[in-house]
Amino acid sequence: MRDGVVLPVPGAKQRTVLTCLLLEANRTVPVDMLVDRVWDGRPPEGARNTLQNHVLRLRRTLGGQSVPLRSCPQGYVLETAGETLGLARFDDLVRQARACLGA
Repeated sequence: MRDGVVLPVPGAKQRTVLTCLLLEANRTVPVDMLVDRVWDGRPPEGARNTLQNHVLRLRRTLGGQSVPLRSCPQGYVLETAGETLGLARFDDLVRQARACLGA
């Protein structure tokens, strides 16, 4: 979503990459993990290069250079503000609930 508008992400593989990055927001997702998830454990020859292309297209779809999707030596990181994702809020509430149960 950008400026309140839902952005369509074309292609199942790009959506899989985005899903993996969102589930691990603000953490490095290793290239090997992405390759395994995108190709269900059966990557084709050249999968790493193809993954780079999927990430490039995903960046373009999401807004180019302004997208906080970084490459690092081990993989990729999608940086988000804590409250940007409902998942982050959910995780925070689960931690709070567990802390209450343990008190």
